[in-house]
Amino acid sequence: MSERKNINKYQKIEKQYKKKLRSRLGGGKKNLVRFMLPFDIRCDDCLIVLNQGKKLNGLKERVLTEEYLGIKLFRFYFKCPNCTGSFSLRTDPKNSCYFPEINCKKIIT
Repeated sequence: MSERKNINKYQKIEKQYKKKLRSRLGGGKKNLVRFMLPFDIRCDDCLIVLNQGKKLNGLKERVLTEEYLGIKLFRFYFKCPNCTGSFSLRTDPKNSCYFPEINCKKIIT
């Protein structure tokens, strides 16, 4: 009876997922983040509108080639929940906002 208990040890799913994620991301250079959209965005692939406040999982990456007055710039990569196409946002400390970069457009209302 005790032999069965020793063999079947439970390992948390989060721990297994983090190990796989670290190996996929190449040593932790990119961070997994939960991000809330700061403004309305339209996906260029499927033309769906993602409203302000929509929470998305994404990757955070530091932009190594640019800096603004010693402030680090970051880029966030997301997947569209409708078509699974990817899009990205970049921080813009000069105007204190975010700048849509790849596959998305900011909707001004």
